[in-house]
Amino acid sequence: MKFYDRQQELSELNKLLEQTRRGARMTVLTGRRRVGKTLLSLEFAKHQKYLYFFVAKKSENLLCAEYLQDIKSSFPDTPVIGKIHSFKDVFQLLLQMAQKERFVLIIDEFQEFYNINPAIYSEIQKLWDLNKKQSSLNVIFIGSVYS
Repeated sequence: MKFYDRQQELSELNKLLEQTRRGARMTVLTGRRRVGKTLLSLEFAKHQKYLYFFVAKKSENLLCAEYLQDIKSSFPDTPVIGKIHSFKDVFQLLLQMAQKERFVLIIDEFQEFYNINPAIYSEIQKLWDLNKKQSSLNVIFIGSVYS
């Protein structure tokens, strides 16, 4: 798929990335399916260190195992201590990692977490509030609107 006429959006995403020097940033991209939200995010992230997580309709435990494998592949020097079975644990690990190294986290179809673990939104909010000033994580949540 070709990428056209999204320079303004890319510029805005780059401004947010620069702001992560002063603390973590969160961006939410929503819209109808198939309008290019994922492609825009990946185009932006391709020049950065990034992780891409897709929220598939699986158990939280299976998703976390996949996400942990992605983390280990992209950040082989990052020690993972203890068991990680919940997305709360994964997100906490990512915020800690971003205290040492700035990177982009893209979570696609974020609204699907509601079907997996409705408490995740408040858990993420708590972790975010406690860690955002010390972290340089640039997280992009992508959600689809169904009409």
